[in-house]
Amino acid sequence: MRIVICLSILLYVTVDKSFSATYDALLMADDTLNLEDVLLPNTMDTDEDYDYSELIEQLELYRNHPLNINTATYEDLDKLGIFNDLQITALLQYRKEYGSLNTVQELYFVHGFDASFIQTISPYIVFAEPPQKPLSLRLIRQQGKSDYMQRYSRALVAKQGFQPTENPTANRYLGSPDLLMLRYRFDVANRLRIGISAKKDPGENFFKSNQKQGFPFYSGYLALGQPTPHIKQLIVGNYQLQFGQGLCLWQGFTSGKSLDGVNFKRKAQTLKPYGSSTEYGYSQGGAILWQMGSFELAQFVSWKPLDGTVETCDSLGHPTVISSIVETGYHRTTNELSKKHTALQSLYGMHLDFKQSTFRLGATVHYNRLNVDYMPTIKPYNQFSIPPKSGVYAGFDFDGIWRSLRYYGEITMDNNRATAYQLGSKWILTPTTMLNIDYRNYSMYYKNFFANAISENSSVNNEKALSIGLLCEFSQAWSSTIFSDFFQFPWLSYSADAPLYGFEHRLRIHFKPNRRFNTYLQYQYKSKAINTTDDPFLHSIGQSHKHTARLHLEHTLSDYITIKQRLSMVYSNRSTGFLLYQDVQYRFAQTPLSVSFRYAVFNTDDYDSRIYAFESDVLYAYSSSAYYYKGSRFYVMLQYKCSRKLTLWLKYANTNITDRLSIGSGLDEIQGHDKPEIKLQLRWKF
Repeated sequence: MRIVICLSILLYVTVDKSFSATYDALLMADDTLNLEDVLLPNTMDTDEDYDYSELIEQLELYRNHPLNINTATYEDLDKLGIFNDLQITALLQYRKEYGSLNTVQELYFVHGFDASFIQTISPYIVFAEPPQKPLSLRLIRQQGKSDYMQRYSRALVAKQGFQPTENPTANRYLGSPDLLMLRYRFDVANRLRIGISAKKDPGENFFKSNQKQGFPFYSGYLALGQPTPHIKQLIVGNYQLQFGQGLCLWQGFTSGKSLDGVNFKRKAQTLKPYGSSTEYGYSQGGAILWQMGSFELAQFVSWKPLDGTVETCDSLGHPTVISSIVETGYHRTTNELSKKHTALQSLYGMHLDFKQSTFRLGATVHYNRLNVDYMPTIKPYNQFSIPPKSGVYAGFDFDGIWRSLRYYGEITMDNNRATAYQLGSKWILTPTTMLNIDYRNYSMYYKNFFANAISENSSVNNEKALSIGLLCEFSQAWSSTIFSDFFQFPWLSYSADAPLYGFEHRLRIHFKPNRRFNTYLQYQYKSKAINTTDDPFLHSIGQSHKHTARLHLEHTLSDYITIKQRLSMVYSNRSTGFLLYQDVQYRFAQTPLSVSFRYAVFNTDDYDSRIYAFESDVLYAYSSSAYYYKGSRFYVMLQYKCSRKLTLWLKYANTNITDRLSIGSGLDEIQGHDKPEIKLQLRWKF
């Protein structure tokens, strides 16, 4: 309750005093990210549970510092993550034939750029850039911009871990059920950036007991852009590294296999500051990016504490052996607190890039070390894949363009000479057709803490696969994507006690006759070998078969109302299920208020037949939610733009499970059929 009162006071004191009942067009415009329009076609329409906060941070940066569409290279446009290869090729060809673009209207003459796509990219591009000024106190005063965000949420029914108990030694959550997160950003023309984030998860203590420093998690950085002619970027604090295709070193968001079927190539950001509240997937220390003509050199050093399960300690009580590394970031119970910061991981290395107009070659080498021994439980399937306490890793990555062909790849090796490599190519067959072929081969002996590449399983080892994707745009309205992935595991895997093989096929037909109507039909079939019995002494392997289908319709009835419907179905030789939902998004004409509403019904046999669907949320909290068992879910979210500086969000949601007497398990179990929750957020820009 004290947190709610503090939030209310902060809401009051931060409201812009110039608030007026008269709203002009600029005030009524929504200055937040329309994440669905930007990322859904290529990234978010997935059957996995992802946190998209890092992608939103990246898009927000481009929104504040748009890309010059007249000078951007193929790589620059690709990194933005909105254009596909056909659109990039068409834009570069248009620039080559007709010169620079001067207005938004000219984009309509570029092949593949319709009104809806132009509206989507408009916030992220400019046609000319102002001259870059040197960083100075005067520039900081004139162009410095601050952005403050605060979020509060909680479940409105008590979970088992929060229930009172008479047993003082019982395992339970030590803190309140509130989630509280703060985030502050300061930006000066992308020359000086400062970020601070803090988060308390439900169940964690706050300013008491073991958390006397306040929030259980803090994140921050100081980043300088082009401080000298030869230093492109300098970061102190938390940052992320992304090189090549992720075989040697990749931190941060990755969506596994390509979701649109024709973009297997990774879009590495090289070096970027990290200010998210997710408690893993980043480095902590310092990094610098040098630029010397055609060469770029990134150097980095990091010392980051890790959570782990302690097996043995020395005579002073310091951990010497851990059996697992925990990435949840939760410190809610005595057991979870015993795992906090039990290991220290050091990381040192560099990445060298040589760039020309149509070719890039990179080399990465890094050394990482744990200050404790890492000894997970040895099982038949993982005996070759446990990373060592320390190791040196080196690799080469490349990509280039030759006529209508784009090629890319990476090969890397660990200190035991085990290799992993990925090779791919994209052919622009016609201005409306693109073919992507990708081959990956990860040795069963390859072991790397920082490998995070495309794979069928979660680890980058013990896999060989061939992926083929074809995109065809039949007209301005009709397009289709065909995707196939053939994979095999030379050694045992978590789900099968034998080497296995499998394949996945996907077909999507997309129809968008105008910017107000959009629909697609998608079918997916996946088959692979798995264990068919839980008996540890009787191993039986069978082939699983899973069919999924989805029909999605979206209709913008006017400038103020959009409706969406989706029917998703899943059928396998083990379970079945379906999901049907209706979305309504409405923006009031005379007041800066928008409303998002969803009602969904679902019925699945079990968790294995769960169905994922993207769910609108408050800014920086988008996710793909899983629906399983039998029930319904609805949410309503209000977004109110109080002024040019202050925006408020309120979301209420409830999940009703009708075929269970309780929801969840363990300390997260809720008695009854309903799981209501509320979320509040404010954003103040000044």
